[in-house]
Amino acid sequence: MEIKLLKTGQRPSDWLQDAMSDLAFNLRPEPERARTRFPQNALERRSRADETSFGQDGLMNIINREELKQKLEQRGEFTLVNCLDEWMFREKRIPGSIRFEKVFFQTLNPKGEIIVYCSNPGCTASVMVYHQFVEHGFQNVWHYPGGIADWEDGGYPMEGEHVH
Repeated sequence: MEIKLLKTGQRPSDWLQDAMSDLAFNLRPEPERARTRFPQNALERRSRADETSFGQDGLMNIINREELKQKLEQRGEFTLVNCLDEWMFREKRIPGSIRFEKVFFQTLNPKGEIIVYCSNPGCTASVMVYHQFVEHGFQNVWHYPGGIADWEDGGYPMEGEHVH
């Protein structure tokens, strides 16, 4: 909390006006951030560079919604890892997901395909887990940056305690 003192010659009403002006400025809502739009299918990709994105520590392999949907429909051999906390995992997840646990570094095949995701493009949980897998020697790790929000936007099924 900031305490302001009256300046010499300043009337209390002037001070109150300044304080209210400061308060109104600080309460002004932040402008809405533009959502990053990820290519939704292979046709929207313009180059091989569109298949990777920058994470916190460098390049990441990314997979889009349509590609993930195809993999799930084909029942391909891969592990889909939800990187959210236990409560959020129970509430809503992409079908076939398992919740991330550190024991995976010892139990999953380092050459097997792993796809990580979290809630939305702004969520960093899956970015951190992606990098942990890579640091532990996993060679086929993919990031689904759209996460649950993008999956739902596509109208695809969800599973969990709060899915109707």
